[in-house]
Amino acid sequence: HIAWSWVTPDPGGSTARLEMWAAGMDGSGPNTLVDQQLDLNQDGMRFLETLRFSADREFLYYGYSTIGLGGAWSSFYGRYDNLYRVAFTGGEPELIFDCQTVDRFMCLGDFSEEAGLLAYVDNVEHVVKVTDWSGETLTTIEPPGADYVGYPVFGPAGELAFVSADLDGLAPRPGYISLVSPPFTELPRTILRDDSVSVLWQWLDQEHLLFEHLLEQNVGTALVDTTGLIVGTWPFPNYLQSVLK
Repeated sequence: HIAWSWVTPDPGGSTARLEMWAAGMDGSGPNTLVDQQLDLNQDGMRFLETLRFSADREFLYYGYSTIGLGGAWSSFYGRYDNLYRVAFTGGEPELIFDCQTVDRFMCLGDFSEEAGLLAYVDNVEHVVKVTDWSGETLTTIEPPGADYVGYPVFGPAGELAFVSADLDGLAPRPGYISLVSPPFTELPRTILRDDSVSVLWQWLDQEHLLFEHLLEQNVGTALVDTTGLIVGTWPFPNYLQSVLK
């Protein structure tokens, strides 16, 4: 299966139509999964972000992302707002997690369907919280770095990775990449402490992670292994992040 979404703004500028579709890999059998009208004055411009299919390929998980938000890299704590799933055959979407229930915006970092867990950042307390799908907090992770905590990402083996930082203005001094293993009750294990660390992109595989690499004259992508060794860097412009996503 393949899934995609698009936004059609109203010519009058007050509403937009959000649609999400799915089809076979050859484009056969296209099916509308979500079709909704958005009030731009109330909700702002946002779009449906397809996340992943369920393990049995029966459901598609998705969330919302926003368009037009400005700010530095350290202004954003989550990857998307809310988590839903909808059957591949269509029907009413199921709300799994609502950031408003924890009084946060765009808070969600990642989820694990297999473990039935979600991870989000509480940007007031500056901690990572792991919950079950009912929203009950199972554990709270206190990171190194007191000023910024970036969104957590589950790895292939169930480990949780995240970036945190002490900030000097807008610069990490330093930034940290830390890992926590299930059941996430131990202290985070920091694998990299460096001024070049900013945003964690994604796990590449069980042993490697991609992060935004701050250079003196530029910004790029770096690959670090779980021992903290940077094994590759790609200065901007690069297309590694979009290809992997």
